[in-house]
Amino acid sequence: MNQVVQALGLGLDPAWRRRTPQERCEDLRDLQASIALSASVNFVQGNVLAPAAKFSQAAEMMARVLSDPSLPDGALRDAQRNRAAASQQAWQ
Repeated sequence: MNQVVQALGLGLDPAWRRRTPQERCEDLRDLQASIALSASVNFVQGNVLAPAAKFSQAAEMMARVLSDPSLPDGALRDAQRNRAAASQQAWQ
């Protein structure tokens, strides 16, 4: 876990930013790991699943995703708009 804290504190390797989402997924598959995030208006929840021997590498990848999520242009705006519309429909 100390490596994860260092990864956040020292910044990301520039090579990570150049990797495509598909390459990042392949990295996780190579580790036999998965990471997931879910969010609502009030919280963000994440999990890391990996074999014990590879957990620190998978946790470091989660830290990188949190630090540099690489959302496509407009994805956050679209998600906010969809969430607002869903909330309005639920309220009516």
